[in-house]
Amino acid sequence: MNYLNIKYIPILLIFLVAYCSNNESKKMVSSGIENQVDTIFQVEPILGERIDGPANMRTTINGKILFTLNDSVLVETATTNNNQWFEVGLFVKLTPQQIEEEKILPGADLVHGNGEIIGKALDTLNVYLVGENGDSETGLIIAYTHIDNINPFTIPEIALMQILNKNKLKFGDFESFMFNFKFREYKYHENLLDYYPFVGLKQYFIYESVVEDISPRDRISLLFDKNDDLIAVVHSREIELDKFMTYELIRGHKLTVVANLKQPKIKEMIDKTIKWYNSID
Repeated sequence: MNYLNIKYIPILLIFLVAYCSNNESKKMVSSGIENQVDTIFQVEPILGERIDGPANMRTTINGKILFTLNDSVLVETATTNNNQWFEVGLFVKLTPQQIEEEKILPGADLVHGNGEIIGKALDTLNVYLVGENGDSETGLIIAYTHIDNINPFTIPEIALMQILNKNKLKFGDFESFMFNFKFREYKYHENLLDYYPFVGLKQYFIYESVVEDISPRDRISLLFDKNDDLIAVVHSREIELDKFMTYELIRGHKLTVVANLKQPKIKEMIDKTIKWYNSID
């Protein structure tokens, strides 16, 4: 993704979500992850990946250190070709000088929108997506970090795999998971009835990271029927589940079916989902 030509975006939602909101990685996770997710963050939801720090953020994989982040800082991530590394981004509060120069100079504190110091610049940082967030100006900074610098209990795909591998498939089994990662229910407009692929199902989802996609679609969607049984999961990142079949969609999305559906029904769901993704930006 080329960020260099992007300075302003009119999408306030992205800023609100950002602030309010691999085989090797599995070896880091205990069998009781969903219980630990509930207890680690008792005051606030996890929302997304949190730094296990302090941690170094680099120019590229194994590259020069750009800045450090404190423990538990919320970041957005994107996958890389190396499943041991993430591309990470976060929005920080900017000074007038930083806004004018579109840079953060070495030695400067990195400040969250609420005024909390969350890290320190060790090199010159380019700033992207400069815009207003409430009464302050914010900008996106981007770097790379090793998977060990992300708390594994805060990676939603890992937490989801642990729940599904225990064959927990009722809505109630996912309530704390959805709270911790701030899932929202999708409400489609009646005018979209002919296009929406999940009519008759309840869809709860989280957006993909803005670092992964500047106009993000869903990262994970959980699909429940009227009896509160999980039917399928749509996901944009890898979720390896030996007991369930996964089908390719488009634009990196996949459909993992957990209910006992017949092949014609699965094919219908796949075809409608692909048509749906083709109809949206």
